[in-house]
Amino acid sequence: RRREKEEEKGYANELERQRRELARLENDRLEKKRLDALQLAKDLEAQRLTKKKKNGKQDNSIGEAFFDKFGKAKINPYGRDKKALDDQMKERAARDLADKEREKEYERQNQLLARRVAENQRNNALDRKKAAKELAAYNQAQALAKKKNKVSGGDPGGYLQFGGEDPDAQKRSKLQREQQAQWIRDQQ
Repeated sequence: RRREKEEEKGYANELERQRRELARLENDRLEKKRLDALQLAKDLEAQRLTKKKKNGKQDNSIGEAFFDKFGKAKINPYGRDKKALDDQMKERAARDLADKEREKEYERQNQLLARRVAENQRNNALDRKKAAKELAAYNQAQALAKKKNKVSGGDPGGYLQFGGEDPDAQKRSKLQREQQAQWIRDQQ
C-alpha cells in the first residue's frame, strides 16, 4: 500500500515536472515570437522614419510613442500621414494576431497536458490492477505451497516439513524399540 502511494507520488512528481518543462518551453517559444514581433515593429518604425526624413516631413515619434504606450490614437486622416496610420494599424493587427496565436497555443498545450494526465491516470490504474492480480496470484501460490508443506496426518497445528526431516521419526523409533525388545525376548 505504501509502495503504491510512493509510486503514485512519483508519477505525480514526474507529471508536474513534465508540465513545468512544457510551460517553460512554451514561454520560451512565445517570448521568442514576442521579441520577433517587437523587432518587426521596430524595423517598420525605422522604415517609416527613414521615409519621413526622405520626404522632408517632421519627425513626430514622441507623439506616436505616447499613443503606442497609452493606447491607440483616434484615426484622423486629415493632417496626418495616412501611410503611417496604416502601418500602425497593421502593427496593431499583427500584435493582436500574435496574441490570438499565443492563446490558441496555450489552449492546445492545456489540451495536450490534459490528455497526458488522463493517459497517465489510465496507465496507473492498469498498472495497479495488474500488480493486484500478480499479488493475488503470488498469495495463492504461497498459500498452496504452505498447504503442501504441512505434515499430513500429523498434529492439527500443522508443523512444516523441511527437507531432510522425517515426520514419522518418533513412530519409527518406538517401533524399533518394540522390535528390539521382542527380539531380546525371543533370544532368551
